[in-house]
Amino acid sequence: MAPKPSKRDWLRNKLVVRSPSPLPAHPAPRPAAAATRTSSFEPAYTKNGSSILADALEALDREDRETIRTLLPTNVFTIDAALNEVHGAVCELGELCANKRWSWTYKGHKVYVHDQVDKVVQLLDKFKSVGDVVANVDPIHVGLPWAGIRLILEVALSDSHQRATLVTGLELSFHISNRLKVYLDTYTRTSPSLASDNFRKSLVNLYAHILRFLGCAIRIQQKSAVSRTAQALWDTSDLTGFEERCDTLCSRAGDGARICDSGESLRIQLQTLQEIDKIHGSLPRLQDKADLAKLITAAGATYDSSAEGELPRCLPGTRLELLKQIDDWATDPAGQRMFWLCGVAGTGKSTIARTVAESLHEDGLLGASFFFKRGRGDRSHATLLFPTIARQLADLFPEVGHMVASALDEDSLLCDKHLQPQFEKLLLQPLQQASHPSVRTASVVLVIDALDECEDGQNIMTILRLLSRIEVITSIRLRIFLTSRPELPVVLGFKKEVRGDLHHDVRLEDVEQTTIERDIRIFYELQFSQIKEDNLLYDDKISAEWPGDSTIASLVDLAKPLFIVAFTVSRYIAEADPTGRLDKMLRQNSNEPLTGLKGTYLPILEQVVAVGDARQRNIRTAEFQHIVGSIILLSNPLSTTAISSLLAISRPEIVKVLQPLSSVLNIPRTADGRIHPTTPITLFHLSFRDFLLDASLKDENKFWIETRKMHGILGKQCVRLLHSCTLREDICALNKPGARRAKVAKSTVHDSLPEAVAYACRYWVQHVVDSGEHVTDDGAVYPFLEKHLLHWMEALSWLGRASDIIHGLRALRSVTNAQSGKQLLGLLDDAIRFALSNRYIIDHAPLQTYVSALLFAPSQSLVRRMFAGGLRKYFKIMPRVPQRWGAEMQKLEGHPSSVTGLVFSPDGKTLMSGSTDCMVIWDAATGEQMQKYEHETGVSGVAFSQDGNRMASVSGDSIVIRDAATGDVTRKLIGHHDYVTAAVFSPDSKTLSSASDDGTLRLWDVETEKEMRKQELALPVVEKALAFSFDNKTLAYGSGECMIMWGVKKQKLRGHTDVITAVAFLLDGRTVVSGSRDMTARLWDIETGAEKQQFIGHTDNVSCIACSSDSRTIASGSLDQTVRLWDTGTGMETQTFTGHSSTIYAIAFSADGKTIASGGGDSTIRLWDAMMSEETQKLEGPDHSGPSLNNPVTTMCLSPDGQMVASGSLRGIMRLWDVATGEETQKPIVTNVHWITAVDISPDREILAFGSISEGFGLSDLRLGTTRLWDADLGEEIDQVSDAMRSQSGRAISVIKISPDSKTILLASKWGHATARLWNVATKKVTQRFEIYSMEGIEEGFSPEILTAVAFSPDSKTVATGSAVQMATSGLWDGIVRLWDTTSDKPTGTHCFKLRSGPKRMRFTNDGSALDTDLERVDLSLPCSLDQASPSPSIEVTMSRDDQWVQYDGSDVLWLPHEYRGDSRRNFASRDALIAVGREDGTVSCFSFEPLLGIT
Repeated sequence: MAPKPSKRDWLRNKLVVRSPSPLPAHPAPRPAAAATRTSSFEPAYTKNGSSILADALEALDREDRETIRTLLPTNVFTIDAALNEVHGAVCELGELCANKRWSWTYKGHKVYVHDQVDKVVQLLDKFKSVGDVVANVDPIHVGLPWAGIRLILEVALSDSHQRATLVTGLELSFHISNRLKVYLDTYTRTSPSLASDNFRKSLVNLYAHILRFLGCAIRIQQKSAVSRTAQALWDTSDLTGFEERCDTLCSRAGDGARICDSGESLRIQLQTLQEIDKIHGSLPRLQDKADLAKLITAAGATYDSSAEGELPRCLPGTRLELLKQIDDWATDPAGQRMFWLCGVAGTGKSTIARTVAESLHEDGLLGASFFFKRGRGDRSHATLLFPTIARQLADLFPEVGHMVASALDEDSLLCDKHLQPQFEKLLLQPLQQASHPSVRTASVVLVIDALDECEDGQNIMTILRLLSRIEVITSIRLRIFLTSRPELPVVLGFKKEVRGDLHHDVRLEDVEQTTIERDIRIFYELQFSQIKEDNLLYDDKISAEWPGDSTIASLVDLAKPLFIVAFTVSRYIAEADPTGRLDKMLRQNSNEPLTGLKGTYLPILEQVVAVGDARQRNIRTAEFQHIVGSIILLSNPLSTTAISSLLAISRPEIVKVLQPLSSVLNIPRTADGRIHPTTPITLFHLSFRDFLLDASLKDENKFWIETRKMHGILGKQCVRLLHSCTLREDICALNKPGARRAKVAKSTVHDSLPEAVAYACRYWVQHVVDSGEHVTDDGAVYPFLEKHLLHWMEALSWLGRASDIIHGLRALRSVTNAQSGKQLLGLLDDAIRFALSNRYIIDHAPLQTYVSALLFAPSQSLVRRMFAGGLRKYFKIMPRVPQRWGAEMQKLEGHPSSVTGLVFSPDGKTLMSGSTDCMVIWDAATGEQMQKYEHETGVSGVAFSQDGNRMASVSGDSIVIRDAATGDVTRKLIGHHDYVTAAVFSPDSKTLSSASDDGTLRLWDVETEKEMRKQELALPVVEKALAFSFDNKTLAYGSGECMIMWGVKKQKLRGHTDVITAVAFLLDGRTVVSGSRDMTARLWDIETGAEKQQFIGHTDNVSCIACSSDSRTIASGSLDQTVRLWDTGTGMETQTFTGHSSTIYAIAFSADGKTIASGGGDSTIRLWDAMMSEETQKLEGPDHSGPSLNNPVTTMCLSPDGQMVASGSLRGIMRLWDVATGEETQKPIVTNVHWITAVDISPDREILAFGSISEGFGLSDLRLGTTRLWDADLGEEIDQVSDAMRSQSGRAISVIKISPDSKTILLASKWGHATARLWNVATKKVTQRFEIYSMEGIEEGFSPEILTAVAFSPDSKTVATGSAVQMATSGLWDGIVRLWDTTSDKPTGTHCFKLRSGPKRMRFTNDGSALDTDLERVDLSLPCSLDQASPSPSIEVTMSRDDQWVQYDGSDVLWLPHEYRGDSRRNFASRDALIAVGREDGTVSCFSFEPLLGIT
């Protein structure tokens, strides 16, 4: 029997040269399926290998046995092909996963899908390493159902939900199969014996177990698609059960192998398998390390950092009682979770904290430490508190590190997020989920020092609120030691946010004075002892008795109770001339008694200006105020080099001023004693700053620094530095417009934005605002923004501070003079709109600030006009855009599916949204995503309680209630038996009402979770038709066409003619509004039940309703994709907002009534300015009469000369556009077809050909303005496309092409129809037909093809067709390009070439020698080849897979906002650097790029 031909042979025989089909023949019907074949050969394998397979099959039940047998290889020639096919599919899966970090949790550990795929490849390579398979077929090659395994891989490729389990299951199967193969090899070398018989039985059992596992999954896969969706091929329990049983069976087989063969061969082969395990076991650790590198930590914040490590600890013999108390608390299993050490400035809290941290570390109890420090950058705010702590815990506990890495893998910008998501994902969840014994038995303490020095008081309270949640962590005994001054935010935080039984408090002021005096005395004695020892060789005037008990007593009196005084005095005396400095200090204090900080700092500072005449002393005082004043007011500490750049003062001058201040400033020095040039200068203690800025001392303190004046100087110097050509476009020199911030190395950003420049970018606005001066047009700010606004935005984005752009612009606006700053105000208002509209892309891809953000800004935008020159660097042709900013202020993107619920918090600061996958909390001011809560069953509605303390989300048949401050789930209301459709809080926040598809309405006590009342309904409440009155007395809900008022009395309000979908009460307490599927909204008087107003204007169902806080305005959302505003007094429509590209499902008013939020099926949330009187300008052509033009573009093409675009729409409207201007060139062409599926323009631009969803196509004569429809099959003219023809979507004319000589039109269908037709324009007849592909290939291993592209040669004599063909056995897609000679009466295929996939676009070169595709260039002079072509460079403009990015040569160059996106499969056309994108509103956007040769 001759061997079956290979796939390649089949292709050569069937695809290269096609037999012509005579007119008017149709393709042959699909042949019947071939009979099932089973294995019918004995492998060339020794020692009864095949009988082991046979016995394994017999050990299966009948169903499993038949499943496996039908899928075994049929002969030796197919084994290697089948294995290669599986290997190829796994490699394809590897490519799919290559740039993704898909993962899942298996047996308590995070498993990365890509790593598992790599392991499968290596295991398959082990199978393939046997050499000549035909000569050495083993039972594993023969006995595994490779075709079935390919089916499993097909599901893994297409079903993202099952991908992880399937890949893991296959990895387990192949690993055990490889092990089985080693045992089988061992078995073949054994001699017959009782031991070998037992060994054989264990192999049969193991083999059968593998086949049973695979057979079960294959059977499920072979079911119908409907059944398969209801049942996973494998679930987690299947995998764990399989693995556990395999462990047992492998153990038995291993024992048998060792008994029968104790040689070296078995050990070596098993070791090879173990090496694979070892390699892949290290991959997750390497990935964890890479992910943990994304943790941004605060430099110098830990107790043992270079900044804190050399600072003092408590001296031996001091603080004994307090340190013992802290130690007892830390080791007491029943101790409170938090220890708060409180004390006024200078009482030694930080010294105690460092001592405690060091002691805990020595005892193995320290988990992490964070020392806040005001004015020290990242240590002065809360942003990096939790990432810094998480990094330390990750180093301490690898399992916690793995979970932290997983969180960073899912969100690489987590360190930029708000405190709550940071705390939950970096600390709470990793610690809660930790299960390793090393974690569960641990007891650790977090040390947080100087919480009061966190700059934002609200953040202090948030930190305490979040830390109080550690009580829910049971996997580890976690404690927190915290110090602070008794500042109001800390005191209120402990009072309001932390339960009293959770924390133990100690106030240092309450410690006995004798104890404080004793400790300060001990400190002085040790310090003076050290001074004497250090000066023994240099100062013979220091006696052994110096300084004496009375002197130390005086110094103690001067210092108590402030340890910082003792610290500062001792450092000052030790610096130089100890005896002299001590005498001066004591003498000055006796002449002019000073105490506390004043008595400490003034004598020290006097030494700075003590030499010279009055003029010189004044100069030195001024230098001190300028340089030291800048240092103490910096928002982030800087090095002397950076200070020099910022203040424009030479570094030697700065060093001269700082040199004598080592006792009050922490001045890092090099090994030779010089001031370090690049290490920041910091304060030893905040009290020094307080002393210099204390306005009450300005008359007696010559060193007093005027805060506002100094801020003004710093603000001007920041602007000067940034204005002096420092900032520029692409400051990191990436030359990649689409570069993502998260992918650029921090070192690159640091090198491009040096210390001083980065500081100026972040803080110049803050200094300008804090100066208290009004900003005007003639100041330094306006010229700076006029030149560098976009550069500043880019720089802030690279620094991870994109949200500061909006805050900064708004802050500047608040201090701009309304009269003398009109130009600046105009620019700031426009810049705020610019930043809000583009916040997402500026944050993620900073260089898009100059590309996407600028390109799509309104044409009259001041920012666009100011920086329009930059656009011309990128674009020759630009799309039409609105003239002015419209009502849409911002678009929030982040939901991957429809937005189903929206509500503002009562204080208006946040916006909560729900979708079919999650609930998200947004910052209403900036649009920043603050928190995201996943839901297994999706979210169909959201609600805030009126007191702002709770938030509810409707999920499936339950309502989840969370604490609004912490996000913790506090209640879950369960009782409904079907999906909950609506839920609302009562105005007093005590009750929640819910409606469900189970036909009930229920009232719940929010506090107790108990159901208070249940009402059976005649009809279920749909969507959002449920609302409470503001007096708590009435509940309104929709019931079919009626609205029911349920309260003191029950009444029905009738008037709607279709189902009520939304209900809302007005705040006046007397009126309720309803929306309905009858396309109207209606206003009702609650008392009388009378209809007061009817709002008519929507063209589809009203889906949601909201009311303004003043009860004057109603907002409604609809399936017609519009938001409309209505005047409640007149019933008139006052505004229409357009922009959504799908149904609007949710709408909400902000508390002040100025902002409206809407969300819908396009997965976006839009924020609208409710006060704007003008509608958003629409991007459409001239206002033509006729049918609505606002319907999606379904197909489009560019004219051969690239000057015109033709588009066809869903409703059969053709439009022509001038590429250069974006204007329509003529009135729309209204056809009689339902759905235009293809379009082409003749080279002379006189004929427009279009295809339809039916067999019909049309020709429009653009000169005469006539349009005629034809039946492509019969070749007859028709009046219109009938409904019957419209239903035959499989016969749609979805490919249409006019030849270069305009004489011929090619008509074809992409799917399910193999015949192409050539239409003669002159005779108006189909003159030729040819079969593009054969249906015979189905049984030979191929599925029907999809036609993806066509092209005519320049002489119109040859047609090229490109197709995608899927191998039935492998599921892989290949590309086929065929050439057809059209000069004969019966065109035949002349050449056939294989590509890596189906080409989307093709074009002959001018000389016809090659074919350019979007994949590669095909050299037509080469012989026909079905071997994979090697990719040639294909440089062109394309779209990314998600249609969000325009790409040039494979690199992202332009991000498209949501409203400018199309579907690249249907409404995208390109030619060289010109592209056209069809949009959902029926318009077309055209872009032409300048040569971007520098972009790589």
